[in-house]
Amino acid sequence: MENADLLAKLEDELHNSRCSRRKRKPNSRTRCAPVLSVRKRSQFSGSHRSPGDLVIRLLDVLNHTLFWYYLASNLAYLVMLLIALKTSAAHQRRLESHRLNWIADTPMAPPITLIAPAHNEESSIRVAVRNLLELDYPELEIMW
Repeated sequence: MENADLLAKLEDELHNSRCSRRKRKPNSRTRCAPVLSVRKRSQFSGSHRSPGDLVIRLLDVLNHTLFWYYLASNLAYLVMLLIALKTSAAHQRRLESHRLNWIADTPMAPPITLIAPAHNEESSIRVAVRNLLELDYPELEIMW
């Protein structure tokens, strides 16, 4: 109880000193400026926070953390996408410079058999077979 008495005394002294600066009596009917009590000040100092303040602070920190995480990860994905596009364009340019028609012209190309499984594919089998027949290879056999 000594701490509570000490706090009450400090509050009274603060109240009296503010009232005396304004040239008012502490017991008069006119009020002095409101004084923030020592107990209320200790709540804002960080030593005694309510659970609600801690939850709000935690949510605020998590919100900022997630924002910066998503921003950093999306920027990383953007950089990787730009690198992939640049690499893909360079690879496409290299492929255009190679002559791949020699495979169709050579008699040494081995024959290839493509097996296309088709079970219950009445609606899409026509397109699949047409695409397989359009392949450009000298000796090509298709089975389905």
